[in-house]
Amino acid sequence: KKKFFGLIPARGGSKGIPKKNIIDLNGKPLIHYTIEAAIKSKNLDDFIVSSDDRKILEISERLNIKTHLRNKTLSKDQSPMIDVMLNIVDEYELILKGYEFLVLLQPTCPLRTAKDIDNAISFFDKSGADTLISCYKVEDAHPARMYTIKNKFLNPINKDQANLNRQDLTEVFHRNGAVYIFKISNIKNKIQFGKKLFPFIMEEERSLNIDNVYDLKLARLIMNKK
Repeated sequence: KKKFFGLIPARGGSKGIPKKNIIDLNGKPLIHYTIEAAIKSKNLDDFIVSSDDRKILEISERLNIKTHLRNKTLSKDQSPMIDVMLNIVDEYELILKGYEFLVLLQPTCPLRTAKDIDNAISFFDKSGADTLISCYKVEDAHPARMYTIKNKFLNPINKDQANLNRQDLTEVFHRNGAVYIFKISNIKNKIQFGKKLFPFIMEEERSLNIDNVYDLKLARLIMNKK
């Protein structure tokens, strides 16, 4: 049986929403929803929360979750995720012995479920790919409807499809940050995305990735609607 180890990377800093990963979302810290989904997952063999923030680690430890105190140099806005993953792989080499894959679960995706995690792992296991990226189908925000501004005038990004009807547009998918799966052997070689990228397609509603206050309000509306 292939083994999958989960990583929830949750740094303390955030520009859009201060202390975003522990902000209250319907009575729970934001990160709680990702931890809860990881706990309920049947295909995830184990997981850890990595953070530079003591409060985030305390919340995780109260739920009896493995935690990792991340170095501040790996917790900046520009810190590459591959370095964060490599740090975990290096420091927990003995724990990760026997594991082939690292499942990255961003705490800013509270609507992603345990079933999403399990389905992503199941589909990936049969895919023959070396990387999985969760995504959703783009509708209104299709690149054919987007423009740049040059010399004060609009220029379509995709000139070939700018005037096509919606049903005639090429299908496009946007990664949502909910689930990534990487080969640990690739991470050790500082390769984040492999050559074969497998898409795990999710509903757009569950694909919400909280980046700003608007996203937070939207998450509350969706949760209250259920």
